[in-house]
Amino acid sequence: MEPTSVLLGVLLASTKALALVAVGFGIAWWRGRARIRELEAARPSGQELDERLGRVENSLDYITSTLERLGSSQDDLRRQLPPGTASPAPRLQRDAEPGSGASGNPSS
Repeated sequence: MEPTSVLLGVLLASTKALALVAVGFGIAWWRGRARIRELEAARPSGQELDERLGRVENSLDYITSTLERLGSSQDDLRRQLPPGTASPAPRLQRDAEPGSGASGNPSS
């Protein structure tokens, strides 16, 4: 085989690959541009965004007031219970040293 035929084959193969890549990028660019147009057309106006923001703020205010009522109800309930029954839940001892016996294991 002659070196010129090998070089010609490599040149043709690289030209085909380059053409395929260029066509692929062209299609992707065209589809991306069309998608950007769709998204820009569907973008809500400033008034719609203000309305959405107002609804979110109202929802957060409602959630805040509900949590405050829940907390005050819990405090009232804790005051009504007899002493000793409203003890807090036991905490996990995460920072205990392995050999100190403070791991909560009854066998140690």
